[in-house]
Amino acid sequence: MNQLDDYIPIVGEATLEELALLATRLRGKTIQNINSTAVGGGVAEILSRMIPLLNQLGVSARWDVIKGDEKFFATTKKFHNGLHGVHVEVAADEYAHFL
Repeated sequence: MNQLDDYIPIVGEATLEELALLATRLRGKTIQNINSTAVGGGVAEILSRMIPLLNQLGVSARWDVIKGDEKFFATTKKFHNGLHGVHVEVAADEYAHFL
């Protein structure tokens, strides 16, 4: 597992000091990451490295993987696209299935 100090040659010590300072603002809070895959894909690759580094900074960060069927993930994809500014319509039955 990488340690924060491993990044000093890449980003410089000042950057890590700034991250440590920013991390103090998150004390007492938990960052909850949720995605649909534990391995493979860009999100899983990022989170598998980011969560331990955040914890090293003193940030309470966790990662959980959700499970669902095809309709569930089709609905969450609509949410995703909507958050990125795409006009989407989520039908009542899709929302009920999501819940």
